Amino acid sequence: MIRWTELLCALQQYKQAYTHYNDTIIPETMSQEILQYTTRDHIVNAILAHLGATQADWVVLEKDLMRFEEMCPDFRGSAGCKALQALARAEREHDPQAFQEACQGVNRLKSGGMPDWQVGLLLAEKKKLEDGDLL
Repeated sequence: MIRWTELLCALQQYKQAYTHYNDTIIPETMSQEILQYTTRDHIVNAILAHLGATQADWVVLEKDLMRFEEMCPDFRGSAGCKALQALARAEREHDPQAFQEACQGVNRLKSGGMPDWQVGLLLAEKKKLEDGDLL
């Protein structure tokens, strides 16, 4: 299921991927002690997939952050949560430099860096921010 959902993200089928993360993967990993350590990564992926599904609705991203912080106390205060908060803050303040730094924070979450779909999504958002084409 996880590989399938990652493939959906790579194919920019963000809404379907978000549904898989939200309805299946995150609840499953939270309920199984041996998988709980992966939940935070799946939450970051889910929130970014939802950002793609909503065509970069940053208000939705911030609502997702709050919801997942309540749902998963381990996510609150995690590096992933802080990186996504920094992204949202940079977008809200229309600060391309801070956005780039926040993207670097997201990139550092995984040893191999962000998956290509996240890079593409965030590069498109950075360009909108630099061009002043935000919602």
